[in-house]
Amino acid sequence: MLAVSDDPEIRGYANRKAALRRQVAAAGEEAMTLFAADKISKLRELRRETLTGSESGDGRPRSVRARRIRHYRACLRLLARRIPDSPLLPELREEFGRQLRDRAIRESLMAAAS
Repeated sequence: MLAVSDDPEIRGYANRKAALRRQVAAAGEEAMTLFAADKISKLRELRRETLTGSESGDGRPRSVRARRIRHYRACLRLLARRIPDSPLLPELREEFGRQLRDRAIRESLMAAAS
């Protein structure tokens, strides 16, 4: 579904992701539901990367992971406003919370080891 796909011609990650969120919101509930399911999957993938201690599964630096978290947070806000009764929303919130907790634990362990 094109409504949930990035426009590769938009320069800059933040600009591209902001445009994607606007596009999904304009496409309606079905697109937003698909988008929510995709974000759950992406957060699980990111969480696995965090738990394994890799900077990123595909070699991306930690700063790239941080910008992904900002995008997912913005997605969660959008979906909470637009489809608040979706059964996917609690699961998305929980995955986002797990990601943040796991990341905080890992960073505190790394700091303690230094």
